[in-house]
Amino acid sequence: MQKVEMYSSYIDFFPRANIWDSFHELANAIATTHIGKMSYMRVGNVASRFTESIVCNTPGLVPSEFLIPIYGHDWIVYSPEDVIEKLLYLRTVNDDGRDEIVSSQAAEIRKLCDIDILFPKILKWLGL
Repeated sequence: MQKVEMYSSYIDFFPRANIWDSFHELANAIATTHIGKMSYMRVGNVASRFTESIVCNTPGLVPSEFLIPIYGHDWIVYSPEDVIEKLLYLRTVNDDGRDEIVSSQAAEIRKLCDIDILFPKILKWLGL
């Protein structure tokens, strides 16, 4: 718990925002942790937030309570300390490494559902 306290000033809980501000913040983050309602996690609900982080090239961390390893086993977090450890690692990753991580997460989620139908809609919303 000491590490969590030491790094807590660097953890940001971005308030609810419109889609443009949300994507901007997400794209500038080291990572995002996909927290959600326990009732959603128990059934493996794949929300659009999982694909939004991929579009923004931002690695995602998934709580161990989630039914399935949506991004693969490497990106499951089991405790607050685990979140800090993964963030410290991600902070050292260069752009190519970040691309590789997000690509591997996209490949994992594609095993579960067809996320590619969402990408064009998200990119259109962003004006890309």
